[in-house]
Amino acid sequence: MEKLFLLIDDDNITNLVNRKILQDQFPTATIVDFNVAKTALDFVMNEFRKSKMFQIIIFLDINMPEISGWEVITILEKDAEFQYHLYLLTSSIDKVDKAKSEEFSSVLSFISKPLTIQKIQHLNLNQ
Repeated sequence: MEKLFLLIDDDNITNLVNRKILQDQFPTATIVDFNVAKTALDFVMNEFRKSKMFQIIIFLDINMPEISGWEVITILEKDAEFQYHLYLLTSSIDKVDKAKSEEFSSVLSFISKPLTIQKIQHLNLNQ
């Protein structure tokens, strides 16, 4: 199954760096980045919601304008049919954010920025 990485972060530089790291580790994967969470939600819910061709892996920032990462997670979790792997990738070091992330069943890990090869390898995404 082909991997589809969705990078959702309002910082374009962060998305660019994360894209390069993921391309290096997963050269055949499809990587799409968004700096507006609403655009990312529209894309994934309309284009890939029922896709069985892709393993969808989402790296999501928490603090974004308009729609926060928390709101994105809440929307995604309402759709029981949609299959994805979600990782929070954030600059937040707030213990409250870490604790809140554990309240969501779809959040697989709370990762501090920056994304690194070591962090990706620790997630064991090659399965």
